[in-house]
Amino acid sequence: MNLPNKITLSRIFMTIIVIFLCLFPFYSLGINFPKYNVSGIIVDLKYIIAGILFIIAAATDFVDGNLARKNNIVTDTGKMLDAIADKILVNSVLIILASTGFINAIIPVVIVLRDIVVNAIKME
Repeated sequence: MNLPNKITLSRIFMTIIVIFLCLFPFYSLGINFPKYNVSGIIVDLKYIIAGILFIIAAATDFVDGNLARKNNIVTDTGKMLDAIADKILVNSVLIILASTGFINAIIPVVIVLRDIVVNAIKME
């Protein structure tokens, strides 16, 4: 497995951590994250960590693609993993944001449907 594919797999792993941080009921275990005032909005530390991980994961999408093209190590496996990692990262975070009421539920519906249509067209 080449380096760009390892970077892509790390993006999937980071996504799992982001999902875990956002959805796991830490309060039921007695774990309370500190809250911070960010521009007048009170934010739990777990959401700040999840946001930073999301940004890092999104940046790895750029890095692995450029690295694969630069070193001429583009593979079919890498193309497939990259597309899957992108869908998992973006769609899962959008669904979490909609389920917690931060965004309107129609947004992830439209984006997921768009992904399905685009992938169906690419399969032809």
